[in-house]
Formats: sequence, C-alpha cells, structure tokens
Amino acid sequence: MSYAVIQTAVGAVVQKITGYDSTNVKEDDQRGLAIGTVKSVVVSRGGGNDESHLGMGTTAQIMNTWEVVVTLFVPFSTSRNQVAASINTEMQKIVNEVNKWPKLDGTANVVDAEIKRIGAPEPYAIDRGRWWVQDISVMVQEINAVALSE
Repeated sequence: MSYAVIQTAVGAVVQKITGYDSTNVKEDDQRGLAIGTVKSVVVSRGGGNDESHLGMGTTAQIMNTWEVVVTLFVPFSTSRNQVAASINTEMQKIVNEVNKWPKLDGTANVVDAEIKRIGAPEPYAIDRGRWWVQDISVMVQEINAVALSE
C-alpha cells in the first residue's frame, strides 16, 4: 500500500456526499476552483507518518498512520451568516461521511480512518478572495506485512 492509495480513498469517500463528485473533489489540485463550482474540496498530504512495528519474525507487521488534509472551499456571499452556515453544514457532511467509512470503503490494509482535527475556518474577510477555507484532518491507519531481511 502507499500513501497515494489512501489519499485517493479519502477523496472517494468525500465524493459519496450528494453534491460532491470528480468535478469539485480534487487531489492536490486547486485548478477546479477556477471553474466556478459552488463548493470544492482539495485532498492533500498532511504532516509526517507515524510508523509502528506490531510484530517481528520472518514477516513483520508495520502500522502506518497517515494524515490526509481535506480542505473545504465555500464561496463567499454578501452575508457572513449565510457563508458561516454553509461552511458549517458542508464541514459536518464531510465529518459524517468519513465516520461512516472507517475502513475507507474497504480499502486494502486500512484498519481505521477518523477525523482527528478540524481547524478553525480562516479569518472571514470578504475582500480577501472568493473562498472561505477550512481544513479537516483525517488520520488513517494501515497495517502492512513486510518481509524482513535480517
């Protein structure tokens, strides 16, 4: 397994939400924001990897814990309250969907996926750009068998 498979699986889970699909959920690519979508998500790599040896012997088991960052982009409107309600609603949809798929829809070797941190939306400033942005950190654990050489 590789990190790339995990990142793709997180994006696929987000796409299970009504209103999200391959046009507004992208991996490491913000160009989708330029086509005027109502809301968008960019899935990208988070911080480092935490690796643990679960067992030794001829074949060892290694648990990797990966961080995948789901960045939610909600367009600004004239009403701060309207945008705040929208970003809260969309964030909750993502949290609920990830919670429904703790093994990322059967992705090989994944043993757990869960929301670990939801950042505060960036400071609201309507003249700052088109999008209000919020990061959602998904931690994914996978277990792999590794043939040892010593």
